[in-house]
Amino acid sequence: AATHAGTLRYLAPELRRGSARASPACDLFSAGAVLLELLTYPTPLPDAFDRIDDDLDADRYVPDDAPSPWRVTLAALLARDPDARHW
Repeated sequence: AATHAGTLRYLAPELRRGSARASPACDLFSAGAVLLELLTYPTPLPDAFDRIDDDLDADRYVPDDAPSPWRVTLAALLARDPDARHW
């Protein structure tokens, strides 16, 4: 079994499930999680990000009042499908 170092809330869903190896797509997810946390400061990411949860929908945590470019970027970075992630 593979082990991963780092903070669970920034770990891509596929790594949390143990179904993939680290890849650039995982890095994109982590960058999106950090950007989302910066955007919502001082409100941190919900505790749900600290759980291994296949039903976690990261996109729903993007604030409705976030500027459109942020919403588009975060949706792309936080996509559940690693192949759909892009910058």
